[in-house]
Amino acid sequence: MQTWKKIQKPLLSLLAYLIVAVVVAYLLFERHPTALAQGTIAPIDSTFIRLNGASASVKRLLKKPLLINFFATWCPPCHKEMPILSKLAKAYQGQVSFLGLAADHNVDGVIAWQEKFILNFELGLADDGMQTRWQANILPTTYLLDPRGKILWSHTGAVTEEQLENALKTALN
Repeated sequence: MQTWKKIQKPLLSLLAYLIVAVVVAYLLFERHPTALAQGTIAPIDSTFIRLNGASASVKRLLKKPLLINFFATWCPPCHKEMPILSKLAKAYQGQVSFLGLAADHNVDGVIAWQEKFILNFELGLADDGMQTRWQANILPTTYLLDPRGKILWSHTGAVTEEQLENALKTALN
C-alpha cells in the first residue's frame, strides 16, 4: 500500500499533463486545417523570395504540373523526404516542375540545405502569410498542382517515394 501512495501522485500528474497535451493538440488541429482540399484552386497568386533575393510568383511556374513542398531546415521529417524529392525531380525533369519553399527566413541556411541534399530544383523562402494561405501549418506539406492551379494531390508530413511517385504518375495521365 505504501508503494501505491508513493507513485499515485506522480502518476496522476503525468496523466493530467497527457490530457492537457491531447486537448491542446486537438485545438491546434481544429483551428488550423492541415492542407488545402484536393480539387480546389490553390492560391497561385502567392509570391515567394528566390534564393537570389528576387520575388517570384507561383503562377508563373505553372506551365506544367507543379509540385510545391513547404519545409524547414530544422524539420526532421523534411530531412527524411528531401532525397526523395531530389530523386523524383530528376526523374520527372521536363514533365513536372518542383519548388521547395522554406519556412526559414535564413537564405544562407537554405542554400546550405540545397548543397547538403544536392537539390536539383528551385528553392525559395515562404513568408508566414504564404504558409497561412497555403495551410502549410505542419511541415512538411506537399501539393501537386495542374497547370491551372488546381490541387491534384496534397500530403501533410513526410511523403514516401511510392506515395509521391503515384501522385506524379496520376498527374501526368
